[in-house]
Amino acid sequence: MNKRTTSLPVLVIVAVIALVLGSFGTATAAGLTAGKVKKIATKVVNKKAPSLSVASAANAANAANAANADKVDGLDASSLVRATGTSSSTDIPAFNAATYTTILSKVVTAPTGGLVVVSGGINWARDFTNGAGVPGELQARVTIDGAPATIDFGATDDDTSGYGNTLPVDGILSVAAGNHTVALQIREVGPGNSFIYGSQFNTLFTPFGNAGAQGQVGRPDSSGASGQPQH
Repeated sequence: MNKRTTSLPVLVIVAVIALVLGSFGTATAAGLTAGKVKKIATKVVNKKAPSLSVASAANAANAANAANADKVDGLDASSLVRATGTSSSTDIPAFNAATYTTILSKVVTAPTGGLVVVSGGINWARDFTNGAGVPGELQARVTIDGAPATIDFGATDDDTSGYGNTLPVDGILSVAAGNHTVALQIREVGPGNSFIYGSQFNTLFTPFGNAGAQGQVGRPDSSGASGQPQH
């Protein structure tokens, strides 16, 4: 925005002088002093001020909106999409825990209420220390602050070749502003053991849900139903 100056533009000065001289009718300005001209000019300007307008007033309104230029639906740019992730290549041999166990976690920050979307997977295979004829059956899920953000994804490894599998896990959950713990959890529900040799997930925060509403989304089915087996 341009700074205001204390000096009047030349055209305004000329107009004021013309008004001053016009107020004397046929008299001359020869006997006027600078002080008298200033007093008369002040009276004339004050008299005319109510009827004056500023041609560029519309620009002032535009300038007032400049502070909102980096906002979307009233949200600052720092409150929009955020992404992060984590991974591990640590081996977990002979895994056979029957209850969900956290194998990977990360704290994510939501700058405002919204949704956290999680996408990840587990690299695993049957553990042959339990015999080649006994397959592992693994289930996995994602939780946010302990609440399930996914259904239970399941897979059975009946491949005796020793090649591994990837069990994908995806989820979404509404969150309030603040820090939240995202965890990738697994459990063994088959007769054999599983060998975990890698896990990873990425998170994406967005303040908007379905229909544009903040934090609005259908809650996932966390009843314990497993997904389709993968071979």
